[in-house]
Amino acid sequence: MKALFQKISCFPVSKEQEGFLGRLERQLSISQGNGSAFMKRPLIDLAFPANEFSTAHDFNYHINPDVLAQALPEPYRPKTYAGWGVGGVCMIRFKGLRPLGVPALIGLGSENAAHRIAVSWNQDGKEMDGVYIPRRDTNSWFNKTLGGTVFPGIFNRSRFEVEETLDSVSIEIVREDGGVEAAFEGETTAALPSTSIFPNLTEATNFFSLGATGYSATNEPEHYHGMELKTLDWTIEPLQIRKAVSCFFSDRARFPEGTVELDCALLMRDVAHEWHSRPDLYLSADRSFLTTNP
Repeated sequence: MKALFQKISCFPVSKEQEGFLGRLERQLSISQGNGSAFMKRPLIDLAFPANEFSTAHDFNYHINPDVLAQALPEPYRPKTYAGWGVGGVCMIRFKGLRPLGVPALIGLGSENAAHRIAVSWNQDGKEMDGVYIPRRDTNSWFNKTLGGTVFPGIFNRSRFEVEETLDSVSIEIVREDGGVEAAFEGETTAALPSTSIFPNLTEATNFFSLGATGYSATNEPEHYHGMELKTLDWTIEPLQIRKAVSCFFSDRARFPEGTVELDCALLMRDVAHEWHSRPDLYLSADRSFLTTNP
């Protein structure tokens, strides 16, 4: 792996990089040896710096909290605002993404999306806030292949069809079976819609900033991978929704008619950020809290 890395990067491998590559190679060998499709622990406390700014779009729903609670694995609970649960789809473009210690020359770009739900939970006696992520999509072979093995998060490989200008965006996420998993069309506007549960952009921004830590399902029941988004700088503006579709939130078996409504959409430009792995969580024996001790 060291020789392959050096060939790709065209630079000598430093001691720090060599140590990372050794741990990476051992983790891959362990995963292949025990047939596991996911890791039991983060390989290291990975931090993925984005040297180039990234762009994110999300569209959000307000949801009946009692109905939303039924869509969550225990013991996650909907985190509410003005009496409503909140969920949505966040679509983010990575640029220059790479582990710390890896040369910027081989930083990777990709299109990614996460269906996420604002939640609270008890973790070893402490109340926590974040998001639960039932599904991740990516167009990146790297993310699909190493997600859940080297860094947290299991990804579905999808095709992203993106058209973007300074004041408009159109995104369609197409699954490998050809079906549309999510789609959005919108344009920049001055304010949130009057139907939003958030009175202004500041309130919406403050609420969503509490969801910096996300936990996602793995292939092992009652075991969750965690990642924390550390934003270093960004600008945010509302989007007027022309079209918004999500297979997850549009599922009437999960969310009956009248229990879920589109709320707002946001555009985040020039997002300088890092991703940090968080400890895996496991459901406790009495099923009342999450713990870092399996």
